Amino acid sequence: MAVRASVHEHFGAPLSQPDHACQGNLDGHRSIRGQEPRWPENLLPDAGTRALEVLMAWMSGHDDELVARFDDTMRAQLPPEKLARTWPRLTGLVGAYESCGDPVVRPFGEHTVVNVPIEFEGGPMTGRVVFDTSGRIAGLFVLKPGV
Repeated sequence: MAVRASVHEHFGAPLSQPDHACQGNLDGHRSIRGQEPRWPENLLPDAGTRALEVLMAWMSGHDDELVARFDDTMRAQLPPEKLARTWPRLTGLVGAYESCGDPVVRPFGEHTVVNVPIEFEGGPMTGRVVFDTSGRIAGLFVLKPGV
């Protein structure tokens, strides 16, 4: 796929995909509240695709690959051994992962924020991946919907 190839040219080898990979719409953009979004120049290209890849890698336990893409703050706060404990803890609280929806991309200051609806056994959550202007991961969260 051309979009995936472009991402990999910029960020290296593709992240491994689990059997239960997110199947969201990979175009990376979607209108919000029925309006066509206006994207600022600093919005990260293909952010939706990149966020789905990050979430798939996190689910699959590819922690070293993710940490290599973290910005300095994230790398200091969430080293691989700490990151490795987060997904099992999460699924212990909300149940097994079931599916994910289309990413919603929006700017937030100098960052690009991508929210991905995720279904777990225990109900819906929102995966949030935040990228800085260079494409580094500046935030990785799973939140209650609407947060």
